[in-house]
Amino acid sequence: MTGYGKVLLFDNDEEFEDFAVANYAYIEMDAPVRPRIMPGGYTEMYQKCVEEGVKFAFNEDYDSKIERRQCVSKRVPVVGENVRRGTTVTVQLPVTVYCYDPVGNIIYGGDD
Repeated sequence: MTGYGKVLLFDNDEEFEDFAVANYAYIEMDAPVRPRIMPGGYTEMYQKCVEEGVKFAFNEDYDSKIERRQCVSKRVPVVGENVRRGTTVTVQLPVTVYCYDPVGNIIYGGDD
């Protein structure tokens, strides 16, 4: 990951997934006997960058599924009381991601 002013440049999808998606999902109880898995969320750092107007981008030569779909997904562990060890869930969150050229200029993507 590299930064150019208010743009963070990512080398690959996995790097962005680790940056944007919180490390775990958790269990919440709807009723005394009905657990519900919460789908996880964004990391604090991702949320702070969004609030500050930072844009996220991949190199134009990299074929990013996140940039194409404008969505990030990652499988994360589930934590909470009475959670079976090894339980995981796929988190899928909307994002706005762009493409950049070798000197860091935004080319296209996101809402363009």
